[in-house]
Amino acid sequence: IGKWWDAPGKGRHLLQEVKDSHPTHRKVDGGTVMRFDGVDDHLRAVKQGAELKSFTLLVVAAPRFNMGAFPGLIALNAANERDYVSGLTLDLGPWATKKFSFLNVEGRGFGGAKSLRTQESSFGQLQTLVATSDWSVKTVRLEVDGQTEGERAREGDAISLDEITVGARDFNNDLGPQHVNGLVRAD
Repeated sequence: IGKWWDAPGKGRHLLQEVKDSHPTHRKVDGGTVMRFDGVDDHLRAVKQGAELKSFTLLVVAAPRFNMGAFPGLIALNAANERDYVSGLTLDLGPWATKKFSFLNVEGRGFGGAKSLRTQESSFGQLQTLVATSDWSVKTVRLEVDGQTEGERAREGDAISLDEITVGARDFNNDLGPQHVNGLVRAD
């Protein structure tokens, strides 16, 4: 899959021009999922020119493996800025885990790796992840399959939606420009 169309019509189509980095699709229980291989598969939309003060981010995903190093389900960021500084990331955290027990929800005004998972589940199960933040309440909350899990405080300004990355993150903590990093093995 080299292009994932934006259904709401905002023109936020996710693209991948490099064929070897295309996620694939798999039939599962009468539906289809996108499979990200954790090696190079990811999709991006850039130059979106948008910001969010409040947000609801809904991701249906089945992480299949976690080797650590912050494998990202989705990230938002400003161009040439780290996702966790200018936007936000939903990733599996810094350490390898045997189960889906860590979900880092981190971003502008809610920095520092912190899992909002309070439960754990087996890898390979499709789950509905909902991260929400109401700017006026100044918190970020996580629900997994309709169950409230963790919460953290939020400060700061709006988060950038200039770049969207699915199946990875956009950050570099070393010298040099920001780049796609933290590729995830997930459906």
